[in-house]
Amino acid sequence: MGTLMVAFSTAAFSNLLFPAVSLLSVGDIVFVITNMQVENLFSSCRSTVITLYNGAVDSSSALFLVIKLLREAGVSLRSSFLFMSACSVIHLLRTFFLLPRDHIPYPLPEDYTYG
Repeated sequence: MGTLMVAFSTAAFSNLLFPAVSLLSVGDIVFVITNMQVENLFSSCRSTVITLYNGAVDSSSALFLVIKLLREAGVSLRSSFLFMSACSVIHLLRTFFLLPRDHIPYPLPEDYTYG
């Protein structure tokens, strides 16, 4: 929602920017907490998976530098944020449809199957 609000904000609808930025800042941590149980599938490198998730969220602010550079190169801000919205939808669908309904246990039982 935050990326869509930024994409469709204009000078006339600048009041969309405050809730958009709030949604962007809160949205990342929700995905991290929701997907943190994936680490339990990788018993030998759990800390690496956690580090990759946290690093991806922490480095997401660098994406705005890329958007700034693309804007200077002629790509519209709206198309950049619509692309980000499409990527967020893919991640959201992956979270809802590929994660198990229950918590992934640790340590994994011998008979545990995923998928």
